[in-house]
Amino acid sequence: MTPAQERFTRRFVGLSLVLGGLVPLPEAGPLWSVLLAGVVATVLAVFTAVEEGGARSPMAPAAAWIVPVLLAMLWAHVDPAGHAFLSGFAAIVAFGAGIGLLRRQLWAWPVAFASVIGFGPIALLLAPVGTDVLAAGFALFLADLVGLLMIHRTYFEPR
Repeated sequence: MTPAQERFTRRFVGLSLVLGGLVPLPEAGPLWSVLLAGVVATVLAVFTAVEEGGARSPMAPAAAWIVPVLLAMLWAHVDPAGHAFLSGFAAIVAFGAGIGLLRRQLWAWPVAFASVIGFGPIALLLAPVGTDVLAAGFALFLADLVGLLMIHRTYFEPR
């Protein structure tokens, strides 16, 4: 893969996650759930900014973004309020991962991968959307998955 192809693919996936994170937010649920998701994401963004400096491992920021979504999935299983939170938070995590990919932050690749193969499809399946939106969403998840797999080797190489 040439550097230009890698850059194009990374930008495609990053922008699709950014836009894919913004589009569902107005329909994500009650205002309290989106605001709570925004507060959690803000804390995670600050933690990520602190952790991404220097030669630190990207594992802590990646886990910090992934673990709350898993906890929100558990919450959604036992309480409708958890579903409302998950809808907004999964979208915000996709947005954050897209920004991270565009900035080529190492923590963002695993978060984007989890968003594309796990969080995003689950949140989309739980959302009250039509078949056409569901099909378009899954087609985009598939395109993003292929893109992430295409860039995985070059993404983690020294810059």
